[in-house]
Amino acid sequence: MQIVITGSSGGIGAEIVTRFLMHGAQVVGIDRLPAGNVNDQHPAFRFLQCDLADTSSQERVIATLLGAISSLDLIVHCVGIFYDDQTARSSESIQHELWRTNYVAPIEMTEALQSLLLRGNAPSVIFIASADAVVASGGQDSEIGTAHDLYYAASKGALLTAMRALAMRWAAVNIRVNAICPTIIRSPMTAELLAIPRKEEQLSRAIPLGRIGVCADVATAVECLHRLTFTTAHALPVDGGYLCR
Repeated sequence: MQIVITGSSGGIGAEIVTRFLMHGAQVVGIDRLPAGNVNDQHPAFRFLQCDLADTSSQERVIATLLGAISSLDLIVHCVGIFYDDQTARSSESIQHELWRTNYVAPIEMTEALQSLLLRGNAPSVIFIASADAVVASGGQDSEIGTAHDLYYAASKGALLTAMRALAMRWAAVNIRVNAICPTIIRSPMTAELLAIPRKEEQLSRAIPLGRIGVCADVATAVECLHRLTFTTAHALPVDGGYLCR
């Protein structure tokens, strides 16, 4: 099994890399952060450093993949960044980085790698979106006590819409395209939020299952969703019941 995972050095991405390496997959990880986690020495793992917010960097890594891989069974887009609304409004370059990283680059890369997916075994694409893509509230505190910031939520909402459109376009060639929508997940991206005294307790009380998520929850969802060969254009919540509140 051959897999490409963007955002492979982050908490969720690294967990997914580990999970598929354990299952014997060949994994290419892509991230703007230098290599440096436990997966880097695994013989079935190859790391490509790339800042997907930069078009030329993205083009180089796409060319490398097309030249080095004969087929792809799965692409998982974990790449993602977060800026609150105040920071995003302060700089057009930050808005561009947020939009390119969270939406444009994953879609462009997926389309560019279609020829490899066509030669894969039951191929699929999974985008890691966000519960914010479903319940965005424009920066106000939500019922679990965190803000659904407009610029971030819009980028993830666009990703969901593009996922569905791409799933319909590619259904005829049997490439499935789905997304996962996590709520708060304990990871480097949420470390600052969860370091606030009593914040994790507050969040856990507001989630029906009584805890925040961990990276393994998302990795398990990726495994299951890839195996659902009659499922496409689906957004799977990994949220402890949050979206039903």
